[in-house]
Order: sequence, then C-alpha cells, then structure tokens
Amino acid sequence: MTDLEQLPTLVLLLGKGAVLLIAAFLVHLAIRRGSAAVLHFWWRCALIALCAGSIAAIAPPLFPYAVTGERPQAEAMSASGVETLLASSDHPSPDVAPFSKASSGREPRLLTGLAGGLAVIWALGAGLVFCRWLVGFTRARRLLSESIEVSDPTWWELLRKCELECDTGVRSRLLAHPDLRCPVAVGVWRPSVIVPTDCLDLDASSRRMILLHELAHLCRRDALFHPLLSIVKALHWPNPLVWLASRSFRSSEERAVDDSVVSHGAEPTTYADLLMQFAITRRPGSRKPIPGVAAMAQTSTVERRIRKILNPTIKRNTPNTLMKATLATCIAATAIVIGSGTIKTSYAEDSPAPSPTKDTSQTPESLLNKIGSIVIPEIAFKSTPLEEAIGIIRNASVLNDPAKKGVNLVLRLSRPEAKTKPPSVTLNMRKVTVEEALDYVCKLTGLRYRVEAAAVVIHDKKASAPALFTKTYRISKELITESEQKNLSATDYLEAEGVTFPKGASAIFAADTQALVVRNTRPNLNRIDAVVAKHIRVGILGENAPKSLVQRKLDQIIIPEINLDEATLDDAIEDLRAKSSEFDLKEPDAKKRGINIVIRKHKRTNNPITLRLKNIPLREALRYVTKLSEVQMKVELWGVQIGKNLK
Repeated sequence: MTDLEQLPTLVLLLGKGAVLLIAAFLVHLAIRRGSAAVLHFWWRCALIALCAGSIAAIAPPLFPYAVTGERPQAEAMSASGVETLLASSDHPSPDVAPFSKASSGREPRLLTGLAGGLAVIWALGAGLVFCRWLVGFTRARRLLSESIEVSDPTWWELLRKCELECDTGVRSRLLAHPDLRCPVAVGVWRPSVIVPTDCLDLDASSRRMILLHELAHLCRRDALFHPLLSIVKALHWPNPLVWLASRSFRSSEERAVDDSVVSHGAEPTTYADLLMQFAITRRPGSRKPIPGVAAMAQTSTVERRIRKILNPTIKRNTPNTLMKATLATCIAATAIVIGSGTIKTSYAEDSPAPSPTKDTSQTPESLLNKIGSIVIPEIAFKSTPLEEAIGIIRNASVLNDPAKKGVNLVLRLSRPEAKTKPPSVTLNMRKVTVEEALDYVCKLTGLRYRVEAAAVVIHDKKASAPALFTKTYRISKELITESEQKNLSATDYLEAEGVTFPKGASAIFAADTQALVVRNTRPNLNRIDAVVAKHIRVGILGENAPKSLVQRKLDQIIIPEINLDEATLDDAIEDLRAKSSEFDLKEPDAKKRGINIVIRKHKRTNNPITLRLKNIPLREALRYVTKLSEVQMKVELWGVQIGKNLK
C-alpha cells in the first residue's frame, strides 16, 4: 500500500471514531443524572465498540485471498475495476494481480509526501501512547514482585469478610509496599490488593473502607478495560474527544467505586476524610502514579469525588439487566450505522461505481449480448493510459446497466519490457455501446478481446493463450479398467468424447485413488463435467452396467408402510431416512445400512405432506415426497440430495 493509499484509511479511522464519540457524549448528556455505575457501564460499551471498530478498520484480513485455478476472474476487481495479468509468452499464468494506481507513477509528489508525513506522525504518536501503557504495565509487575505479603491476621480476616460482601468470586492476595503512596488493586486472574506499609496500623474502619474500595475495582474487572482504553487512545490520539472520553471513563469508574463503598455501609464523611488524607499526604520515597493502575486517591480528582460522596441526593444504584441491554443495544446499533456509512463513503471516494455482481448463470453468449446493449453516453480519452481507460469503461458499464451489475473487464498483458511505454488511448465518442468502445480501444492499442462466461478479457498476442485450471474427478474403477483394456489414455478417452486439449492441457488416470485429474480451459472442464456425470449415471459399459450402491439400495429397500399426516419436508425426509436404515435387510453391516439423504439449504416450502403408501420402494417414496413438496431429487454416489434447482 502506498502512502497516498494509507491516508484515506487513517482519515476514515479517525472520522469514524469521532462520530462514535460524539454519539457517546450525547447519550452521556442524556443520562448524566443517573448513577455513576450507569455512566461507567455506558462508557464501557462505547469503549468496546470503538476498540473493535478501530482494530477492524486497520487490521489486514485474517485469511488473505488465495488465487487458485477455480477462482472466477470476476471476483477480484480493483478500485478502478481492472485486473492486470502479467505473463510470459512461453508460460502464461492464470494468476491475476490487481491493478494499482501506483503502477502508473502519476501520484502527485506533494500529496504523496504529505500523506507519508501524516502517517509517520500518527504512527509516532500511537507508539508513544502505547509505550506509556507498556511502561505502566512493567512498573505494575515490578511493584507486585517487590511487595511483601501482609502478616497481620486481622487484615486477612477483614479481607475475606469484604470479599463476601462484594461478591468478588475470586480470592485476592493482600500485599504491602513501603514506597506506595496510596492503596491500589492490580491483576485480573490473580488479583492483589497492595497497601502502603505505614497504613497497616490504621483503625478497623479505615481498613474496611480501603479493602471495599479496592475489591470493588476487582469485582468490576476494571483492570480488563484499562488496556482497551490505552489501545483506543493510541489509535485516536489526534482526536481531542478521545482524551475527554478517557477522562469521563476514569472519573465515572472512581465515582462508581465510591458509591459502592458508601452503599456497603461506609460513613460518607469518614470515607471522604480518608481519601483526602491519601491525596494530600506525601510520603518519603513514594512512587509516582502508575499509568493504567487506578490509585485510590489522586489529587487532581479527589475534590470532585468528595463533593459527590457528601451529596445525599446522588443516585448510587447499579444498572439492572434491562438498562444494560438497552445501553449495549444502543451502542451496537450506533456502531453498525457508523460502520456502514464509513464503508459507503470510502467506496465512493475510491471508485465511482460498485463492483459488478457475480452471476453464476451468465454465459459467454449472454455477456456478449450485454456488452452490445449497454450504451455509454460519452467517452472522452486524451492520452489516457490503457489501464485507466478500461477502468472508466467498466465503471460506465455499471452506471448505465439497468440491473446495475455492469461488466467485468480483465486486462491480461504479457510482461512489458523495461523501456516500453505503456499504451495510451485518445478517443472521443458519444452514445456508444460497451462493445463498440472496446473495439475502438483495441484497434488503437493493437490488442484483442474475447468474451468469457465471467468477464471480457482484453489481451495481446503474447498473452492470448487461454487460462488453464486443474480439477479432480472421482470416477469408478470400471472406467479406468475399461480404458486400460482398450489401451486408451485419459486424454485419448476424453478426446473421443469431444473434449479438446489446447497447448499445456493434460489429463491422467490415478488408479490408486480412482481419480481423473484434468488441466484444461473452463469451457472444456464444463464439458468434462457432463462426460463424467454421464458415466456415473450409466457406467462405462452402457445401460446394462451394474448400478451404484445407492442406486441399488433405492430399488432394494422396500418400506412396508408410510403414514404422513400434514408433515413438513424435514420430518418426512427424517422418517424415510430412519426407515431406510430399518429395512435395509440385505446389508450385513449394521453401520452401513440405509441411505444418506441430505436436504440442501434453500427456502423451505410450506406445503404439508399427507401420504399413505404400502410396500413401496424407497426411490418411489422419495419421488412422491419431493413432488408434493415441489422440490427435486438428485442421486449421487454418496447418497441422495433434496432441494431446489439441482443441476
């Protein structure tokens, strides 16, 4: 990806985050009179949505698209709608490389430099924010390793009682550190409460308030959300809203913990005095606050917290299940709407028209009729590079196609020489069809084009060799044996069936795996599909050849009685599947009895099935059921398929 291509990604990342944060602040204003726990739950939901959306926006695909022989050329269109295939004249390759704007070398240097500079600045800022969190994580680990376990049994007894009150669900360690300024809670899976050494002599009431405060952090799993907050700040650091959101997140977190302490019976005035004492006391050798670790009292926020603690009208309730579901649904819907809007915006910037929709039923003849019927109002090329001209025609085909599907255009050229200048087009036409436009472009550039089922391929003479694809067929042993007896190779056998083999195409029998491996063009593979299907159906020896195991069982299994009354298709097939196993009397192996009957995914019919039959073969029973349900039945080597539009 070039620097200029990175800029839209960063802009969309920051823009999407800004819109989501604005929505979060609007909801925050609407519920600002609620309790701190409700506000903090809302900010947690917003944080998760923003973090997930940000990572999805900048992360590469987890499973990059692998180009294989079976890949339709219409599926990998670039932003300009053109694929460029570079192949040598001797070994044409079917691998398609997307056309990139950078290949034309026309990016303005000023824009490229500006984009690269902005990307570097953003990356440096993100790295600094992430390093700050990493330093805090390292300091927290060091703090844990340097702390000593509290030996006073009264502290441990009080800790266990407070754990029961807070319902933490996990046992915590109680540690002490001489250089700590105020108590902190550290860890998620092995949580620990660390208190300053000189606080071990506090009275029982103060000890209880300290433990209730830190256990509230552990019970709420606050340590899980601090890394997410750091990730969001690292990715969105240029946005001032993210820093305001971080401040609101931490403020509501501490206020929610304060409300929890007061709700568990702590005297507000006594608790406020304890916070003030920790905030103003400067202990010798005390450490600076650790980033990412919530200290019990910080000078910058303690005054606002004390005012809330001493205010008797403040709501201190926790959000119920309905409120949590409402807030989570609200932020999820907002994120989805913003995400979909972002996709449309970026799409409109990169390409004036959407990619063509893949049509599996399309044939070369229908595509030829299509390019002759789509009329482009105007074409104006002036020394336009070939790749760009093809892209413009492709986009115009989408805009002027009544179905808005357009035509896939694939540019397949031989590897150019280093000193060869890419061809360009100068052409002005009005009310011209796509077919006429391609004719003129090919005449001006000395190229040719051919119409395939999936796309129109523009190529030169060196790259005119057709693309070859590899496919493996499972065939019967009789087919291989009969061919060997007649001294026919796989190629000879298929040629006798009317299949042609261009240069580079091949076919072999693999007797050990009963497979036919063919490398050929797409039309020839379709022809081979029909040949193989015919021999699976009637066999190499003709109509009198032995039937397959599934075919034999369909005729051999006789069902004594079928009673279906307003049954669904699924219920009817399940009943026949069970009866096929029960009455497959000629199969000695119990595990192999019956026939595998599969219903393919389709829109289920609502036709109820009422059927009463006696002493009927399984084949006829399936035929009645499929006819009443208006679906089709197809016999395969492995079993029977039930569904619509079976080929």
